[in-house]
Amino acid sequence: MTVASPVETTATIAQTNSAQALTTLFNVSAEKNAISQWQREVIKAIQTFLSQVQQHVIQAQALDLSSLMISYVPKAEGGVPIENAVQIFKHCLTGLGVSVSLIPLTTADALSADQKNHDVHMVLCTPAYAQRIAQEPAIRVVIDEFGKTKNDSLHTFLCEGGFGDTALKVVDGHYLIRSYQGALKLESSLTALQTFVDVILNVSGNQGLGFLPDLLDLEKMERAKSRSAYVALFSELSNALQELTNQYRLTQDVEHKTTHHHLTDYAHVDNSLLPLLPLLSKTLTKPVVKTGLLLCPTKGDTLLTGLKLEQLLLEEGKLILSIDCQDYAPQKLAGQAVHLALKRLGFKRPDIEALKRQPLVILFKNYEQLGAYDNLYVKNQLRQWPNVKVLVTCRADFFQHRDYQSCFLSDPANPQMDSLLVHTLPHFAPQEAEALALSSLSQSQITDTIQDDAALPPKAQAIQDEVSLFLQKLNTMLVDEGTLKPVLSQNPQAFISYAWEADKTALTRQQRHLSRIARDLSTLGIPTWLDIERMTGDIDEQMAGNIKDSTYALVIGTPRYTQRAEQPTNVKKEYLAIVAKEKQGDLTVFPLQFLGDNAFPPEFQNHPNGLDFRQIDDEGIYTQQLTALIPKLVTIDPFTYQEQLNRLHKARTLR
Repeated sequence: MTVASPVETTATIAQTNSAQALTTLFNVSAEKNAISQWQREVIKAIQTFLSQVQQHVIQAQALDLSSLMISYVPKAEGGVPIENAVQIFKHCLTGLGVSVSLIPLTTADALSADQKNHDVHMVLCTPAYAQRIAQEPAIRVVIDEFGKTKNDSLHTFLCEGGFGDTALKVVDGHYLIRSYQGALKLESSLTALQTFVDVILNVSGNQGLGFLPDLLDLEKMERAKSRSAYVALFSELSNALQELTNQYRLTQDVEHKTTHHHLTDYAHVDNSLLPLLPLLSKTLTKPVVKTGLLLCPTKGDTLLTGLKLEQLLLEEGKLILSIDCQDYAPQKLAGQAVHLALKRLGFKRPDIEALKRQPLVILFKNYEQLGAYDNLYVKNQLRQWPNVKVLVTCRADFFQHRDYQSCFLSDPANPQMDSLLVHTLPHFAPQEAEALALSSLSQSQITDTIQDDAALPPKAQAIQDEVSLFLQKLNTMLVDEGTLKPVLSQNPQAFISYAWEADKTALTRQQRHLSRIARDLSTLGIPTWLDIERMTGDIDEQMAGNIKDSTYALVIGTPRYTQRAEQPTNVKKEYLAIVAKEKQGDLTVFPLQFLGDNAFPPEFQNHPNGLDFRQIDDEGIYTQQLTALIPKLVTIDPFTYQEQLNRLHKARTLR
């Protein structure tokens, strides 16, 4: 065991205390969040850098240090916190061994006397400073005469106001005027710290040579070794700040997602989180493991698992890129999901290259929403990320007709089975969370045009809310009675067969209504298969497999359906498969007429289970037909059902 020497311990304590003092001066909040954590870590990195400059540049090269005076006008009413800037300069520079004097501006004579005792004069320009010069122009003359005594003796910082109306009223334009306003925006300390580093510490920042290397005369030939050492130390600081900024962007994004998630109230840490821990630990710690796959029974389980993973990884201080797969499904952009997610967060190419060097967890949530069996590791070229780990959440029933291993192995061409860990979770989502998850399926899973068209008048939205509440109550009752299982995928499935309308407006309307039917039946407890949401991979295979697995078929009657059912199309394949299974007695068909008179092929015309949805835009007609369909799908006591219907009608009337 290595024991630190008393000198090392004293230096460490002093460095920690100094960082704490800077934390206060930069007005860092005591609240624990992404921004305050970033600020604290950046300040630690700055303090470490300054300590190393003192040791490896100033002391090692035995540099003579110039004495510095800082003149300023104390904060005016409503002005910037100039005293903070003054104290930050003094704190950092005196720690390096620089003699620093703080000079509140009074008169030209007093300023001239102070200048005689110092090598360098730093002027903090503000409108209040310019106003004092307007009252006593001799102050400007004194400053100018000092600046002419030797090169780099006068340093002007514009802290508030503009160049023309403030800085140029303090000094002539031939002096270097550094823009320092950003460093005084303490309410946005991200900007404050970035400006401080760029203007004060940088060797070659946005405004040229930084103040500190200028003060140390590192541009002189005789100080080439000192400059080389300083440049190396600043390069280390820049890399550290890059990594910290990357972490801030990602952490802030995940914090926002966990805080604003519609299931946050159900994501408290309890025993339901325990099954995640072994897989999470092995995935993150074993070098051979690249991907951890979590298969969940229901939509609610999948959403809560993703949310809980985000919370757990945040608590452990992991660097996380959280991606919701459904955001990239409509445009089929799964292969660009990582790049697009980082671009949305403001990452540029150098930021991404720096991120590739950092330990990173990429969480792909709701894989089933992608619309294809994509290998995200391969398509996003994650083999170029040596320190990345991947976690995926997915509905288990998504792979009922497909092996999942090829979708998640890091190198399918040279498969290493131990690079993938799989855990199948039990159902744990509370019933209320499940209902809320199901009710959120609709508009987020279809095209942008459907989303844009989904805005409802307040009354219509209120009616839909009442219908959703009605269905949730029915589901609770049917689950309690044992008629339905609490896990959605364990209940009889309904396959929705329809033909896409040729007209874009008609298709948008059609798919919006179909998505609502799918959502409402799922809220009731009947899982649905609708190709807007779940048709993936081999279409023929998916269609045949899901008709085979379905107990019900909802055939959406339109003239377009009749036409397509007579042609060699996917609609005809669906239609023939449905007819065949119905004749075998293994499928109950419900023809739902949406448009026109010639809406069905002969087998479904005048069908005993037919329902008329032609006026589906009318909330009353839709509710009437939906509630007529429900007792044909589930066994329910007619008197109990009528009682629930009466309550629904009463609630709708009150709306």
